[in-house]
Amino acid sequence: MPNATSTLDCTTSSNTCGGYTSISINEYCTDFSVLSDSSSGQISTIENITAGSQFCVAFNGMYWIGLQSTKCSGSGRKKRGHNSGHGSGPTRPTVSTTTVAGCYSTSAGWSIGCCIDLTVRPDGFINTPPVATIISPITIPINTITNITIPVIDADDDYLSCRWAQKTTALDECGDVCQMAPGSTLDNDDCVLTYNSTGKTVGQYYAVTLMVEDYYDSSTPTPFSSVPVQFLIHIVSATACPLQPTISSNLSDCSPIQVGVQFTFTLTIVQGCPGTTLQDVYTMPPLYMY
Repeated sequence: MPNATSTLDCTTSSNTCGGYTSISINEYCTDFSVLSDSSSGQISTIENITAGSQFCVAFNGMYWIGLQSTKCSGSGRKKRGHNSGHGSGPTRPTVSTTTVAGCYSTSAGWSIGCCIDLTVRPDGFINTPPVATIISPITIPINTITNITIPVIDADDDYLSCRWAQKTTALDECGDVCQMAPGSTLDNDDCVLTYNSTGKTVGQYYAVTLMVEDYYDSSTPTPFSSVPVQFLIHIVSATACPLQPTISSNLSDCSPIQVGVQFTFTLTIVQGCPGTTLQDVYTMPPLYMY
């Protein structure tokens, strides 16, 4: 958890970052789960930035909790290759797996960031990046295969794709936990992570660091933007009920909300197995939702 003085800083030294000034990431708590000992939060800040600017911002610092990392005791930080620029290059994989070896560490460095591009798109507009949110940690029973769908929306209705975060000359997207979720397979086009917990140990944590990217269409090689998604996987004991609860609502896929007017909707949650009890509802809502 960042401290009260942590900021999101411009990491591009070749220009003035379009007038961007470092902003606080000391978010407002929006929910807390006693069961998972985890909190969610949001913060929103307005910046005046010069049109046409291109630069990267990141938060670098603090440490992850004890988990698998490339920062191993006694050997220091392992060297990793650097790619030029950011994004996924001229071609995009459709399925990718984690291949980096690591070890348990209590001092894995944290880095999260993105690159901002305020140049005009081919359709004459300035791009609006995709939005992706996910609850952390995600508990996965030992010796199972679990599909994790990354919820993503895009206001421009662009083509979306996910990839593993990486450390490049332009931006450190993942600190000491780059591709540190062994047993994972990422469906890049559908943004679905398949995680195999076979052979893991109950109690272990693994960090998943991804980037969601929006493209003009499926044939475009370079993304408009890359948005980070980072969360933890927690390995837990096998459960007597293998079925997750189902959640539905009375909302349509896209519901307009008028500014300044209270909006109410209903969620319906059904237990996955008979005889079970719902113990906790943990959310990641926008500010002022209760």
